Parts: sequence; structure tokens; C-alpha cells
Amino acid sequence: MAQSRSPGYPSMPLGEALDVVKKIHDANRTNPIDREAAAKEMGYTGISGRSAKVLSDLSHFGLLEKVGSGQVRVSRRAVEILYPESEEARREALHDAADSPTLFAELNSQFADGLPSDNALRSYLMRNGFASAAIPPVMKSYLETYRALEQKIASPSHGLRAENYEESTGYKSDASTEGRALVVHSPPPPIQASPQSREIPLMEGERVVFVEEADAGRYLKLVAAGALDDNLLEALEDFTKRQRKRLVAARPKESGIAEPKGPAPGGPEEAV
Repeated sequence: MAQSRSPGYPSMPLGEALDVVKKIHDANRTNPIDREAAAKEMGYTGISGRSAKVLSDLSHFGLLEKVGSGQVRVSRRAVEILYPESEEARREALHDAADSPTLFAELNSQFADGLPSDNALRSYLMRNGFASAAIPPVMKSYLETYRALEQKIASPSHGLRAENYEESTGYKSDASTEGRALVVHSPPPPIQASPQSREIPLMEGERVVFVEEADAGRYLKLVAAGALDDNLLEALEDFTKRQRKRLVAARPKESGIAEPKGPAPGGPEEAV
């Protein structure tokens, strides 16, 4: 029986790794910080098995680098992807990050004529002694990373996503990976804003769904992520009602006209 081997590899695709490293960069830029501090920036309580693995994943892609004893910092490569000087430089950094994991380089050499199917990749990993538990995360990380790059649908800000993933690639996840191993989230396409709208930076997956300009320097822009549902629309309605109440309360003060007094408390017209 072949000995199980599960060499170091990122258990998350590159797009997810970029989302994580951005949290560290937003809080600390490229300053050296303790590993525990980095774990907390990612949302963990400290160093644990899971947070240590995530830090390792970032290192596999070259997004995080060690500095000194027990310290790390966001790499120049990560900065080039998150805030590139040019689109060409960003794409180059993305491909460098994708090719960095040793296992990915091995798989690229094995499948030099293009990405393998999920069945071919699973068969190769099994033949080469990978532990059964390691195969689904390897497939998820490797295939999602390169399929996103292959589609050349990379977010202008950071991260990777495939649009109409199953339709464009013909790939279907199966029960052996619990239907999650190779899924790339597909946010709805952005709605174009009117020419008069003001440009604002958008996070990955966000889109402008409504723009209304009253006059110069006064406009409303609504940004959304994911599909709108009744709960979100109700929240928007509540927000609108609160703003209307504030406007009504402010108008008498602005005009200098005293707000008419209602009936005394306890009167017949008191609101219930």
C-alpha cells in the first residue's frame, strides 16, 4: 500500500486568501506584527490549529512573509494585487501567487496541457499517496484558483471570481466533495450607474444598484452585494422612514416656525 503523503498546500483558493490577507493589510499595512496579532486581524481569538493553517496558506501563495522570530508581514506581492500600479503588474502578481505553492507547481508539470478534470486530478492524487482527507481541499484550492485565472475574470480591486462558473467551464461538483469543493461564487453583474454619478471604490462582489442625483454635490448611491431579498428591502424601508422622521423634525428648526403642538397627553387624540 502506498504511504499517504500530504505535502504542504493551501487549503483555500487564491481568491479567498486575498480576502483574508486584505484584513491584515487594512489594519497594519506592511508593518511586522506577531503571528497572534495577525490571527486576530483575520477574526480568530489567537493562534490555533485553524488560524495557523490559514497563516500557512497565505505564506504558500507568497502573500505573507516571515520577519524575525514569530513575526509576519503582508508581502509586496499581496500589495501589488490589492492595490496595483497597473493592471498588467497586478495580473503578473496574481499568476506568481497562483504558481507559488510547491504542490501546484507539481500539478502544473503533470498536467502541462491545461487543467485536468476533477476525476483526473482526484485519480492522480490517489495514485500518489495523498491522504483521503487531503484530496477535497487540494482539489478545491487548486482548481478554483486556476479556473478563475483561466477565465480571466479578476476583480479590479482584488480577488478572483468566475462568472457563470458551471456554464462557462462545464464543470459540475459531485457528492464526493459535498458539492462545495470547486464552487466559485458568482455575484450578479454590476448595474451601470448614470453618467452624472460619482465614482466610489467598491469591494469585491459589490455593485451599484441605484443612483439618483439631486444637484451638484448632492446625490444618493446604493451599493449592494449578493441577491436582494425581502429582509434587505425591509431594512432599506426602515432606513428611509428614519431619515424622513429626522427631516420632519429638523424642518421647523430650519424655518424658524414653531412646530404645532398636538393634544395634551391623555387627550382623546393621543396616539396609541
